Amino acid sequence: MTPAIVLVCVWLLFGGSHLLLAWPPVRSWLVHRLGERGHALAYSAVAAITLVLLAAAVARYGSEGVRGPALSAFAPARWALAAVAFIGATLAAAGLINYFRSPIAYLRRTSGRPVVLRPPSPVERITRHPFFVGLALTMGAHALLASTLAGAAFFGGFVVLVLAGMPMQDRRLRAQHGEAYAGYIASTSALPVVRSPIAWRELLVPAVAGLAFTALHPLWRLGGGALFAVLVALGGVYTVARQVRLGRASQP
Repeated sequence: MTPAIVLVCVWLLFGGSHLLLAWPPVRSWLVHRLGERGHALAYSAVAAITLVLLAAAVARYGSEGVRGPALSAFAPARWALAAVAFIGATLAAAGLINYFRSPIAYLRRTSGRPVVLRPPSPVERITRHPFFVGLALTMGAHALLASTLAGAAFFGGFVVLVLAGMPMQDRRLRAQHGEAYAGYIASTSALPVVRSPIAWRELLVPAVAGLAFTALHPLWRLGGGALFAVLVALGGVYTVARQVRLGRASQP
């Protein structure tokens, strides 16, 4: 198999298992048998293992094979895509910083109980999925900059996963929480749209994080993006573990 096909196959393993475990019929079946925490831990473990496999694949094959889009060879495109990647990194950082007080995390802690969601935060007024949208922007830019087709497949896979995962998450949460989440959807947007004035100062810290991400770009490129994939896996494990701990603390 060519390097690009290898990356696509491993991506199907990672992305397919990711979406399958979140698919409502499968998720309901697992939650019924494992409980919410058990499903969250199983989901996190499978995601981490398959993402490490993906990291190994891109480290081995990411720089091989036929030429990719390689828009980095053209200065205007390189700078424009670098700006897109920076905006994406800022949104992703804002999503991570905001996550544990976001409606999505709050609904998980109050699963099964009536809830009233707070108004959208500044970053949620841009998009209710800041981490996902930021990741898609950053990875999409890198896919177009990739010098090989295998590298483009690695980065592009994140974009496909995000575009498939966002509406799935919205449908699941709306089905679980009804009008509480329906109202939140109505007051926000999945894609970046500024619906009302926002406190830009609240995006200052995420912007600094985006600059740090950009400054450390040579490190993220180690192994053709493998280090980045491993860090995403570790971040996912930490997020789920903390969510489980907060869920326990909120129980009477």
